[in-house]
Amino acid sequence: MARYWAAAVAALLAAGQEGGGPDRVILYTGEEVRGELAEIRVDGLLVMKQGAVKRTIPIEEATRIQFEDKPVIAAEKGERIWHRLGGVMTGTVESIAEGRVRIRASHGNYSLARGEVRFISLTPTGSWMPGVKDETTDCILRAPAGAKASEWRAEAGEVDSLDADRVRVGGKEVPRAEVRVVRFHAGTEAAALTGWFARVLFKNGDGLAGTLRRVERTRIHLFSHAAGAVTIEKKAIHSIAFGTAPRMRSGYMMLCDAAGVKELDREGKVVWSYTENVPNSWAARKLPGGNVLIANPGTGQVLEIRPSSATGGEIVLQLDGLNYPSDAQRLENGNTLVSEYQGNRVAEFEGKDRTVKWSAAVPQPTSVERLEDGNTLVCQNQQAVVEYGPKGTEVARWTPPGVSPWRATRLPGGTTLIADMSRHQVVEIDRQGAVVWSWKKDGVTHPYQAVRLDDGNTLILVLRFGHILEVDPQGAEVRKIPGFSNPGNLTVH
Repeated sequence: MARYWAAAVAALLAAGQEGGGPDRVILYTGEEVRGELAEIRVDGLLVMKQGAVKRTIPIEEATRIQFEDKPVIAAEKGERIWHRLGGVMTGTVESIAEGRVRIRASHGNYSLARGEVRFISLTPTGSWMPGVKDETTDCILRAPAGAKASEWRAEAGEVDSLDADRVRVGGKEVPRAEVRVVRFHAGTEAAALTGWFARVLFKNGDGLAGTLRRVERTRIHLFSHAAGAVTIEKKAIHSIAFGTAPRMRSGYMMLCDAAGVKELDREGKVVWSYTENVPNSWAARKLPGGNVLIANPGTGQVLEIRPSSATGGEIVLQLDGLNYPSDAQRLENGNTLVSEYQGNRVAEFEGKDRTVKWSAAVPQPTSVERLEDGNTLVCQNQQAVVEYGPKGTEVARWTPPGVSPWRATRLPGGTTLIADMSRHQVVEIDRQGAVVWSWKKDGVTHPYQAVRLDDGNTLILVLRFGHILEVDPQGAEVRKIPGFSNPGNLTVH
């Protein structure tokens, strides 16, 4: 795969960097390699020039590239375009016309393919969208200026155009000032793009993925499936990461606590909540279409909720009779992967019924994740992290000394991030089980969940104090989001 990646982006450095540097390549071990990014060889090695010396680095060992020592993400306010494959673009939406959505952002002007846009927020509404019974067409959320959220209403119809004054929807014109959200009907799901992609994270939190074509002294050239060929100034970029899918994350969070399920924006403000029959749930994930998948062990259910307002929603899928479901994930094939803590198994349920397509016996599974290669990663309560193959047989097991795993997630480079609630630590292990990164702080106990962000920082959900901590790669605290009662899960989308 490294060979394929090198072939796909070999043009990246064809022109070289005209006297730039020092660039920084950050490795999964935490080491930083400084110098001039000089070459990506066909055998998958990254070449860094350090004076007269060249150092080669296997691409699978690199987590990201940065062009500054300590870049900072500072979220901007503005209208937002939400990409179909995740991520956002912030600025002023100038028009919808001829199959393109045009936006003026602080880091450049972009023309996005309409089919790659999930919805557009023209006012700070968060990321919820009221449910519409007719989901075979576009729709808008509209309200007069100053109206309360409860007075906003959804209106279905094809969105023909948008300009500075009006939005044309369903053959009629609506004043732009009244339009809060534009949602595009997704249509038939496009086939997943394959290959290796660069994920560009901007300093304002925006993201754009594509194939990195060339690097110059002050800018990069990217080809994006959504935006076409674009040129981006280095000074606007926080970091560039690589992966096998052109999927970005918006930085929004889903959190479970004693009250129910909450969605938080990038600053930690609650933008959506749902409380009916889901207090003290163990897992909540935002789905690509905007719905939310919730695992509630107390009721033995996995629910899919379509948000219908800032504080409610409608059940569109319900799996009953589960034995204490601790985690759930919607798969690309439409099935639902569930871990049953007291049922001692993980199972893949087909469609909207309880037909089991795949399963594996696991004592007290606390988290489950289907990996890109088709294997399944499961955390066994305070015992081990286990990887299962497509036939449900164990293919790998990790029991790091001094670590009692509570929840685990696989990172892009193949390492695994583990929250160790009983030993009050977070660790990252490699494929051999060696600890390559760890976090622990005196007085901070019971880290329930850990999530690695695109910028290299880590979010840690602290059960004991009911807050979210963000720490940098050196373990220093960046920020704290307090105010949650008995929090039980954290995901980022």
